Amino acid sequence: MVEFYGTDYIANSLLYHAFKQKYMDVDVGPESSPQLKSLLVSSCEAGFCIGEFLGALSEQYPQREIEIHFSARKAPVLVFVENRARFRLHGNMNIFVRPSNASQTKIMIIRSETTMTSNIRLWINGTRIVGSASIENLDFKLIESKIRDVDQASFGDLGLFGAEFLEQLLTEILQIGIAIPTMKGIVLRSPKLTLHDRYLRVQTFFKLDEIFAGRLVEGAVRRTLVNFG
Repeated sequence: MVEFYGTDYIANSLLYHAFKQKYMDVDVGPESSPQLKSLLVSSCEAGFCIGEFLGALSEQYPQREIEIHFSARKAPVLVFVENRARFRLHGNMNIFVRPSNASQTKIMIIRSETTMTSNIRLWINGTRIVGSASIENLDFKLIESKIRDVDQASFGDLGLFGAEFLEQLLTEILQIGIAIPTMKGIVLRSPKLTLHDRYLRVQTFFKLDEIFAGRLVEGAVRRTLVNFG
């Protein structure tokens, strides 16, 4: 059996790189996913949409698509604890209405800051570490609004609207996974992942790839014969 260890320092170094390269910055619109097509609009045709949460949005800008710009304000933090990881992200979130014809322009209607705290579960799928996320806390701070009847209290209710989407987004990212480091010719058998205070551990049995090992031995024999010849 072999064991691999990884500290949350390594994870946070990767997150810092992602922050500096602006990989954490995203623009989201109705086209971003099928679930958002009917949600990111100012006028609700069926069910509910963001127009219901933002005061007089549907009156001031009827029949408009909504676009959300998110940018991280500082590097995210990931901390391993027993059986899970905790993730915190601070960002700026600006909301725009898109033009619906050539005479209109895209207008920023909300400027805000947000802080998200989530719990992350990790496990092994094949030879990759994957996971899922659940939002524990999602706070919004309203900086500026061009929509009537939108104040901090009403804007804070947007957390209920955003939590489900962010959970899905984080889970989709985590499902991409991180490959478990290994050596060429080594096949992992029944790897098991556990999370501990500030580190994770992967325990696994392994075996040599017989084809790879055979070629390795064959090559070594040939080189030996050449040297003797």
